[in-house]
Amino acid sequence: MPENQRFITMGAAHEEKSRRDVNVVKNRQVLASKRSENISRERSRWQHEERKYVASDARMKMFRETGKKAMRNKSSVPFDPVNHRFKDGLDAQRMVHMENNFKYRAEVRKDRLYSKANGRYNPITGVEMHKNSVRQRPATPPNLKHMPKWQRKC
Repeated sequence: MPENQRFITMGAAHEEKSRRDVNVVKNRQVLASKRSENISRERSRWQHEERKYVASDARMKMFRETGKKAMRNKSSVPFDPVNHRFKDGLDAQRMVHMENNFKYRAEVRKDRLYSKANGRYNPITGVEMHKNSVRQRPATPPNLKHMPKWQRKC
């Protein structure tokens, strides 16, 4: 630098501007590096998601071809939950008989508990109660009679 320009400066404002410009450049470099890291992370995440989708798609294609998925949805109970009816067959008769036995036992239990709790009199009115006639035990269907009791499950 020549001797005559040694004492000529641009001033404090020029120095502050150059300092700020350096900081701006550093910040832009930091943001660019963060952006590139995020882009690479997103690319790897999307590749992982793509691999998962392809594997899931292949699995569903295999289920459609073999029919294994549909077998899982097959009901093991002879009852149709859509129309609330029992299906035809021995299993359905067995289930109907079991359900009738459940209802019979519940009614017997209800009458027994009521009589033990309240005695012979109505607790509210004090009127003597008549013994309720419990319905008869449901009859075993003829096709289930020849089966051993352990096979009837009821």
